[in-house]
Amino acid sequence: MSTAGARGAVPAPPSPAPPPAPALTPVFVRLKLSLLRNGLRQSGGRRAVFVASAVFVGLFTVLQLIGLVALRGYPHAAGPVLVLAAVLGLGWAGRCCRCSSPAVTRRSTRPGW
Repeated sequence: MSTAGARGAVPAPPSPAPPPAPALTPVFVRLKLSLLRNGLRQSGGRRAVFVASAVFVGLFTVLQLIGLVALRGYPHAAGPVLVLAAVLGLGWAGRCCRCSSPAVTRRSTRPGW
């Protein structure tokens, strides 16, 4: 067994790290905002419903925050907090499912709708 090759070998320089992958989040945020902007341009009714729903969501959020603050210090607050968190989660999930359902997409792409 000869070890002469191992002693005289020069280690290879480390390979350069691959470039980082571009962030996809900004791309999807710009796409979503562009779709929202174009959808709101189509009619005043859509704009009014969007504003009304934003006001409703803001009101609901404030009321839920007041409820959570009122529960601070309550010894049995875990139950109501769980219910409030479930309501938030269901509202978010319902909104996501409603937006991406095929029926909504199909209706909004037909001419005259």
